[in-house]
Amino acid sequence: MVRVEDLPSPQHGNPRGNPWRGGSAPDVCRAKAAHAAAIAVTATNDELNTDGDCSLREAIQAANTDTGVDSCLSGNGADTIMVPAGTYTLSLPSLEDSNTSGDLDIVGDLTIHGAGAASTIIDGGDIDRVFDVQIGANVAISGLTITNGSSGPANDGGGIRNAGTLTVNSSVIDRNWAGNNDSYESGASGGEIFNSGVLTLIDTAVSDNDALDGGGIVNTGSMVLTRSTISDCWLSA
Repeated sequence: MVRVEDLPSPQHGNPRGNPWRGGSAPDVCRAKAAHAAAIAVTATNDELNTDGDCSLREAIQAANTDTGVDSCLSGNGADTIMVPAGTYTLSLPSLEDSNTSGDLDIVGDLTIHGAGAASTIIDGGDIDRVFDVQIGANVAISGLTITNGSSGPANDGGGIRNAGTLTVNSSVIDRNWAGNNDSYESGASGGEIFNSGVLTLIDTAVSDNDALDGGGIVNTGSMVLTRSTISDCWLSA
């Protein structure tokens, strides 16, 4: 914050030292804060390339790196991604944490808005979990269905793994597996969500998820549920 007394000393044309009233404003008065980006997803396919559209993975990469990716706007701080109605199926298999393939890795402050849980569906395609919110990230997700995630051998969180701060609002998290779909390896926990950070669910339904340990949610951090339900979650021996 710049206080009045921090402005440059009065110049000619203001001999009494009264507050500045005319002429060119000091540069500090013209400075504007950078605005976060609003990134619109335009393609339902899972890709990270330069073919002239903006997939969900590309939009998250733009937000993560604060650079333009394909036709996605450059991220700038705490960004918002708008995801229209459609089914977005992950199809680039791999287990890594840089968002180039596998699950959707989020490393910064980000809001993801869908068109409603009945309309915007993020499908893990059985190749990995769906979202991985990493340490230090502050993420809000709303209006999505998150489904068909499979975290892989001895990996936690079939739908979401959260190590940051995550709020999920007005969404459905359904039919996710910790492990490889119907094979539940030792150490695979949290069929729907594995939370080691700060998790808030609001008006969200968690259902029909499976794991060796904690079919719905495994929480080792902090969690608040508001008007949310957990149902039909299974443990596999």
